[in-house]
Amino acid sequence: MREALFAAVQPEINGPGGCNEGFLRPDALLVVTMIFDTMDVKSWRSPKKVYEAVVAAKGGDADAVVMVVVTWPTTNQAQNPDCAFGDVADPLKDLALLFPYHVIGDTCADSYAPYLELAAAKVGEACSKFIPQ
Repeated sequence: MREALFAAVQPEINGPGGCNEGFLRPDALLVVTMIFDTMDVKSWRSPKKVYEAVVAAKGGDADAVVMVVVTWPTTNQAQNPDCAFGDVADPLKDLALLFPYHVIGDTCADSYAPYLELAAAKVGEACSKFIPQ
């Protein structure tokens, strides 16, 4: 997941002639939504490196990004008692926490609607403060 996000914001694919040309716009927020029900064990870049790449893609403005991560619970505070959890660090949660506007949800929840509603509120908040480049 982190590797895919890192790759998606690279200049060579977002610039002129790139396959994502026009995806990253200086006049718009970037809302990243990741729903992942296992550990992100295949990504090797640290959350900080991915954060830095995303922020750089938004012209250095971390406030121009809303990060939504719905991932497996890492404590016994899972919303569904039948859901497995692991008492280990989760790099996706660590990544989300680096952004000023973030939402972290539990894949074991009965519904993701509360997380998406909160994400919409975060988008509204970020948008009210956003100054297009």
